[in-house]
Order: sequence, then structure tokens, then C-alpha cells
Amino acid sequence: MISKEEITNNINSEWQITLSYQKETRYGLCKFIIETCQKINSSNETASLAMLLTNFFFIKKCYFNYDKLTLACAAILLSSKTQTSQNKLNEICKEYYNYQNKLICPEGVHKLKEEIGKYEIFLLKQLNFNIPEEFPFDYIYIYADLLFPENVQQIILLGIKVANDSYFTLANNIYKNYVVALASLIISAKFLGVPNILENNYKYINNMKRLHKKNITESEFNSTLSQYNNLFNIKKEKEENDSNKNEEEEYFEKLN
Repeated sequence: MISKEEITNNINSEWQITLSYQKETRYGLCKFIIETCQKINSSNETASLAMLLTNFFFIKKCYFNYDKLTLACAAILLSSKTQTSQNKLNEICKEYYNYQNKLICPEGVHKLKEEIGKYEIFLLKQLNFNIPEEFPFDYIYIYADLLFPENVQQIILLGIKVANDSYFTLANNIYKNYVVALASLIISAKFLGVPNILENNYKYINNMKRLHKKNITESEFNSTLSQYNNLFNIKKEKEENDSNKNEEEEYFEKLN
């Protein structure tokens, strides 16, 4: 977990790389990761973890000092090892070349494999060899069933989409998985016009607390839930042309 201060004042900012450029670069790398994972038939969890690792690495390290695409490939490889026993390195190398519209040659592939292996070590050292094992998706199924029993299928489908999109931001690096899951459900409820969690479903909160894998106090849980309910509370647009951004983008801008 990292703080918002670490993001605002990260090493890239010290190199006078603007937050807007950092965001643009992060989006580009996340898009590459998603497309690559789809082409090599890796799971959604593999893509999510790879984006999480890449985002974390470049909060701690400067974009200018590392090859960004190679780092993303290393993140995909490392993530795939935690999700499956299959070695995806050859397929990742192929997609690296396809992405850059380069011809594949044996010498180049051999060198790329060595570079990806080196960057994998960079990632592991930065993570202190602790790879996250949880995702917000499991919490979404549990919480949606408890909080929105009458709209559970709609809430789950949209909640998972919002949680997937959250990896384009730094939300998962800042907040715990159950918080991201709750935020995703609140966003989904807003879109679907379902009553807010703290309005009609307050009685379920104690049950939710017991389902969390780590021990937290009831007051801590309720305080966190209240905090993020306020954070993700959408105000109706006063004028139709006030903004061209959709509500999803507005939510995750707040997380950044």
C-alpha cells in the first residue's frame, strides 16, 4: 500500500515529469497489458495483477530510467506465474514485437527474454518479493449478495467492470481490495439507480465486516465505508454541457 503523498511527490515528479504525462503513460501501459493478456489467453486476474505491479513500480522508479514496455512484459510474466503453471514468455515476446510492428528474429527474441528476466528481478526487489494475492472481485460477489439482494446480478456485472477499470488508476495501490470492491459497488448502484448502501442497507454492514479476511474493528470498517461513500457520491450535473467526461472517469480521477 502507498499513500497519496507518495504519488503526488513520487520520483517522476522530482524529475519534473507532469502528473498528466504519468497518467497518459500509465494508461498506455495498462492498455498494452490488457491486450497482451487477451492475446495470450491469460486470465483477467493476471492482467489486473500485472497492471498493479507496473503502476507500483513506476511510483517508486522513474519512467526515464527503464524501458516501460519491457517492464510491462515482466509484470505480465510474473503475474502469469502466480495464476497458472504455464510459461508465457515466448507468447509475451511475440506480442512485444507485434505491438511495435517489428519483425521477429531469433537473436532479438533471445535478447528480449534476457531483458524481461532482468526486469522481473527489478520488480521482485521493488516488491520485496511480496506479490499481492487478493483482488477486489471476490469481495464484489460477497458484498453485492449482502447489500443488493434484489439487484445482485446487475450490480455484480457492472461492479466487476468498474473494478477492472480501477486498475487504470492507482486506486488499487492506495486502498485495500475490499474498499475498492465497495467503491465499485457504490458506483454501480449510482449508475443503476439502486438505493445507496448507507441509505437502505445499513443493517448488512456488520455482516460484511465479519466476511473480511483480516481482522478490523467495526468502527474502522464503518468509518472507511462512510468515507468512500462520500468520496464516490455523484452530484447531478447542473447543466448538460458542464462536462464531456462520463461519471466513471470522474470517479477514478478522484482516486488519482
